[in-house]
Amino acid sequence: MSGRVLIVDDDALVRKVMHDVLTNGGYLVVGEASDGRRGVALYHQLAPDLVLMDVMMPELSGIEALRQIIAFAPHARVVMVSALEQRRVIIEALMIGACDYVVKPFSAAKLLEAVDKVMCAGLVSGWWPDDEGSD
Repeated sequence: MSGRVLIVDDDALVRKVMHDVLTNGGYLVVGEASDGRRGVALYHQLAPDLVLMDVMMPELSGIEALRQIIAFAPHARVVMVSALEQRRVIIEALMIGACDYVVKPFSAAKLLEAVDKVMCAGLVSGWWPDDEGSD
């Protein structure tokens, strides 16, 4: 697997774990941010293939950062990652345009499964490829 990933999470240890999991899974981590505002700025600068975005962060929440990224790049691939297991937050993120949602604490396998699904299945901001033209 390959792809350029931006990690946005206010917890340095979580960023390190994500970085290691992604690197071991064949992905290139092109940037890291500790708040939503910096994450949006890095998205504009780096144009990653995928963003792993925490929900609860200082400066700008992950939900608001997601809104800004989707407004700029409607087909951005964003996977939300949070300790919040609230259905409302998950639904809100998916309705805004997140491709998937991973709940902390996560296993390496669960994180890679979500990233692989988004990168390989053509899932982009809620868009599901149809079966048109396939046999």
